[in-house]
Amino acid sequence: MDIVLIGYGKVGKLVFNELKKRNLDSKITCIKSRKEKIEITDQTKLIIDCTASKKIAKEYNAWILAGKIIVTANKYPITQLSYNYIRECIVNSKLYINATVCTSLPLFETIDQWHKNGEKIKEIKAVVSSSLASISIEMAKGKSFDDAVVLSIKKGLTEPDYKRDLLGSDVITKAIILGRYLEINSHEATLYFKKISIKDLAEKLAASLKLVITIKDEKKISIGYSAISISYGAILLSNSGKEIILSNKYGGPIQAAKGVMQDIDKIKCLKTLNGN
Repeated sequence: MDIVLIGYGKVGKLVFNELKKRNLDSKITCIKSRKEKIEITDQTKLIIDCTASKKIAKEYNAWILAGKIIVTANKYPITQLSYNYIRECIVNSKLYINATVCTSLPLFETIDQWHKNGEKIKEIKAVVSSSLASISIEMAKGKSFDDAVVLSIKKGLTEPDYKRDLLGSDVITKAIILGRYLEINSHEATLYFKKISIKDLAEKLAASLKLVITIKDEKKISIGYSAISISYGAILLSNSGKEIILSNKYGGPIQAAKGVMQDIDKIKCLKTLNGN
């Protein structure tokens, strides 16, 4: 039981299949149901969290203290643990969070690379909701808001509770994750957000506006509607004028699984599991 994969929904199945291609399936224990007991032993090297569970998020601290490595697509742990602790775990290669914001796009890697090169981030504009990206695209094709929402749910692009997407809660969660990654705390920044209504959302998307996270000078985070050239992803601008655009049509299970696998590929100790 070298690897424990928690969550066997759309993302979890895709991750398992990718690991199977690498002949690692015999090393994996899959937790497919919430009722199953999660057994983490001394032999467990890696925990892969493909859930959206607040309950599992509470176990992260104990797992990390026990020396386990965690790759996660679960956003809740990153919002519940202190940002100092999150940064420490990331720096020490104990926690990998690439899939939590912008799925497979290298947003966190780009931020790290800029910091390493001495580039100061002047602004980040991020469109992080796969479901809202899909709804916007379908409305531009002539679909009604309601039909576009239903299609987004069928594609598996929404949160388990799709209202979190429509009320902006998922976007807020990802804004908090970005803030914590950039070490923005309550003393250095304020998260501004006016509660949106579904009616207002429908009107704004119909007008080709998107719900955008904006980070200024790594100090202030805001969320609001604006026109932006990408449907999903992020635009980063440095003080020196350098610009990087990370863009995709939208995220979803396939891209989230890809983001998880990108993080798994960074873990050196896993190479010993399949004899490489």
